[in-house]
Amino acid sequence: MDNAATLALWADDGVSLLPSTPPVSGKAAIAAFLTSATGDLKGAHMDTFELECHDIDVSGDLATEWCTEHQVVVIPGKPTFDGRGKMLLVLRRNAAGEWLMIREMWNQA
Repeated sequence: MDNAATLALWADDGVSLLPSTPPVSGKAAIAAFLTSATGDLKGAHMDTFELECHDIDVSGDLATEWCTEHQVVVIPGKPTFDGRGKMLLVLRRNAAGEWLMIREMWNQA
């Protein structure tokens, strides 16, 4: 629920591929998407977050992994969100040695 921390994980040229939406391309667009997506979540908190990643493959400065996730978000005045999904992540190591996301694809399980 920390958009700044989430955005720090992304490369400037990252692309997020989410269900039923056009690609979200570039860090500025990802920031705008995060702001929009969390705007109606005032007072919400993540009750549960489970992430299990598999088949991490590193080739030079690129890495891939796929993950399953489960999250429970308590939203005041709304039904609790209890979602499960699958993700595919592609990361690139920058000049400082940090791994940043350049591609994310997510779907509901």
